[in-house]
Amino acid sequence: MSSTAYATEEILLVLAVAAVYGQAGAFKYVVPVSIGIGVLLVIVAISYRQTIHAYPFGGGAYIVAKENLGTKAGLVAGASLLVDYVLTVAVSIAAGVAAITSMAQGTRYAWLDQHKVVLCLIFIGFMFTGPMAWFYYVVQVATALILVLAANTSFADFPRLASLLARDRFLPRQFATRGDKLVFSNGIVILAIFASVLTIAFGGDTSRLIPLYAVGVFLSFTLSQSGMVRHWLKDRPTKKNGQRRKDDIHYTQSTIDSETLPDVELNNSREASFVTDEVTDPSHWLKSMVVNAVGALATFIVLCAFIATKFIHGAWIVVVVVPLWLFMFRAIHSHYVGVARQLSTGGLDELRPIKHTVIVPIFGIHRGVITALQYAKSIAPGHVQAVYVDFAEEATAKLREKWERWGAGINLVVLPSPYRELTKPLLRYIARLERRNHNDVVTVLLPEFVPAKWWQHLLHNQSSLMLKGALLFKERVIVISVPYHLRG
Repeated sequence: MSSTAYATEEILLVLAVAAVYGQAGAFKYVVPVSIGIGVLLVIVAISYRQTIHAYPFGGGAYIVAKENLGTKAGLVAGASLLVDYVLTVAVSIAAGVAAITSMAQGTRYAWLDQHKVVLCLIFIGFMFTGPMAWFYYVVQVATALILVLAANTSFADFPRLASLLARDRFLPRQFATRGDKLVFSNGIVILAIFASVLTIAFGGDTSRLIPLYAVGVFLSFTLSQSGMVRHWLKDRPTKKNGQRRKDDIHYTQSTIDSETLPDVELNNSREASFVTDEVTDPSHWLKSMVVNAVGALATFIVLCAFIATKFIHGAWIVVVVVPLWLFMFRAIHSHYVGVARQLSTGGLDELRPIKHTVIVPIFGIHRGVITALQYAKSIAPGHVQAVYVDFAEEATAKLREKWERWGAGINLVVLPSPYRELTKPLLRYIARLERRNHNDVVTVLLPEFVPAKWWQHLLHNQSSLMLKGALLFKERVIVISVPYHLRG
């Protein structure tokens, strides 16, 4: 419904350009084009109705393609849908703003036309932060607001699709987490950012955004309808007894991987998503397959036409972006699978005591250091060493004098550092300690004092933070911070 606000204008613009360049009879194509669009709309509506009944729980083309055509096809559909949702926001908002600015022409508000991008960003921000309950009724009063409402569908569907991809470990797991308002907040934020970037990049121009939008739409339609055709071929009854085929329930390689590997902080459900009702009854498989096959063919033809005619006008961006998203999906999935394998408890030995030495890097002696030393002795009695990096002989001599009183019997190791480096001498010492004592791990216990006010952190150096960063990627090294809280 919302696309009629800008699609008809775009058609007339193309015909107008043809008329200007000598095609005097260009406008005679208005009726045939309109009929073609009507026929396509009927085909898509009828064929996609079956998809909605079969997969009513969301995911659309991604779920259909993944379950019936395999993981790769599902990811292509998912990538095109994500792009499509972003472009739905950008196109709808841009068209809505165009309706407002065109209405303002010839009035004292004509200056709004010079600020279309700003107006688009304001509307996107409102869709991101504003309520929707009462807003729904307001939107109906004007075409511009109807287009803004159309963008709202993406704010519902993009986060849901992103959560499904995250559940299947193709997007960061944060996208599968609901926020305090029980919505997928991370997906909403990312969608708002992407849509804003597109709007700025294309100057809020609907004509420049539509070629990108159409490619994503018809690519996802084609894949979803092709997936439904594949489903009907697998789901058709046998000729002998009319029962469904045994290979009716099938699994992709991604499904097998997800079931055989432990999951990491994700809720993976792998039950079949297909729902059977009066529309998707297997006894109507042949009619249903024909309907979806016609839908797949029609949308594929339109997809090819758009790519061929609008490639240099912006459609190339989607052609490039979708493979990049696929690469990103695969890289994220490989990471999660690798993490799951390494964290698996399969083949793990029984729990046993860990042999370790605790070293306490110190930069002087104060109450925070003494507290840290006491804690170190409590977790590894007899295996604690204090380590001091020698920057200046005079400071080191004073430290040794204090150590006799406050060292509590703990061995003090002084590391020379002629070039006043802190981390390298400490890392070399840890490596020697591992080899010499045959430790399972070395525990580095860092004394830290915590100022009472946040801004007071700026008044102190961050030596402990530097050490944490240097030790973070060292295997068999455990870093513990022992805070000493200062009063205001």
